[in-house]
Amino acid sequence: WGIGAPQITPLLAGVVDPNIVALAVVGRGKNMTVLAATATGRLLRAQAPGLVWNEVTTWAGLGVATVLAPAPGEAQRSTLFVGTPAGIFRTLDAGHSWESCNFGLLDEEILCLAVAPTYDTTELLWAGTSGGGFYRSRNGGRAWRESGVGLPDTAVQALAVSPDFAEDQTLYAGLEDDGVYRSTDGGETWVPWVLQGSGVNALACGYGGTLWAGTSSGLFAVSLEGQVTPHLDAGLPVLTVAAGLGREVLVGTFGRGVYSSTDSGGTWHPVDIALHAPPVVVTSAEGLVALDNGGALAISRDRGATWVDLPAASDEGVFDIAAARGAPDLFAATGSGLLRLGAAGWEPVAADRFAEKPALAVNLSPAYAQDRSILAVVHDDDLLLSE
Repeated sequence: WGIGAPQITPLLAGVVDPNIVALAVVGRGKNMTVLAATATGRLLRAQAPGLVWNEVTTWAGLGVATVLAPAPGEAQRSTLFVGTPAGIFRTLDAGHSWESCNFGLLDEEILCLAVAPTYDTTELLWAGTSGGGFYRSRNGGRAWRESGVGLPDTAVQALAVSPDFAEDQTLYAGLEDDGVYRSTDGGETWVPWVLQGSGVNALACGYGGTLWAGTSSGLFAVSLEGQVTPHLDAGLPVLTVAAGLGREVLVGTFGRGVYSSTDSGGTWHPVDIALHAPPVVVTSAEGLVALDNGGALAISRDRGATWVDLPAASDEGVFDIAAARGAPDLFAATGSGLLRLGAAGWEPVAADRFAEKPALAVNLSPAYAQDRSILAVVHDDDLLLSE
């Protein structure tokens, strides 16, 4: 961190899947380990000083992680909890082996986990689920019990623990539709606190006890007394928030990238790097064709130096594109089926087969120019092949 925006550089060495859905950092400086879970169910680990990614192969087959929660204190080098749509797993030996930790969970679709700062002595942690369940474990995840007295029956999407938890026993929960609830008895009972009626996506405790809440309607700072102050643009959806016990705050928004502050939100700086999902780029007979994360298409005939917009393919979303070097065809998998770009614009392909079914992906045979084979994935788990 320096003056203004932080310096952000890619950390891609050894990445086998760039679609990262969860991150966790253990330790700092020369002892730092970064963990990343991917959308294809892989778990990656990078260790300082080189921070080159290696796959944790023992995780293979256990599912896509929704949250990674390392234990603090002395246990942090070896203990990690992983939440998935099928429950919670833990490792006590830095990922060499894993065990399921679902005893007592009535809802296993985990959206968030939080580990107490006092874990070394209390083995205390909490879990929030999509079905509105809130659970607490006092024995390192070996058993869970419901602990959400006062919480409404809605998804618990985010948890944050007070940095002074050992003294104040304070915990915050961000709910799908009902704002932020607070517990001052370690998660035993809860009361509504702030932002009622808002969907809370992320929570983080920062400098001076400030609680940062990223919601579907904006970013808010909440003081210890419950005073709410809006930040950034009103109505800008915020998906993730990171805050240190210094004055640094980093915020990820929907569609507007990343913002940072080094003075507890006094000033904000856009981070000048596209950290959201990268575009899909394919090579066609005409040149490079790119699909951005907003569904717009463009073509470059000079190896990416300049770009020209292509006609919009579908108002119902464009999910994938495919082309072949030796053939003029450009295909788009869209919310209104599989389309092909011709002289008259975008035209439906096999409209009878795709009727009222979005095409989610399309791929061409490597020898498409000769064999004309197309593979398409459509809604409702259909996989279609055309030769």
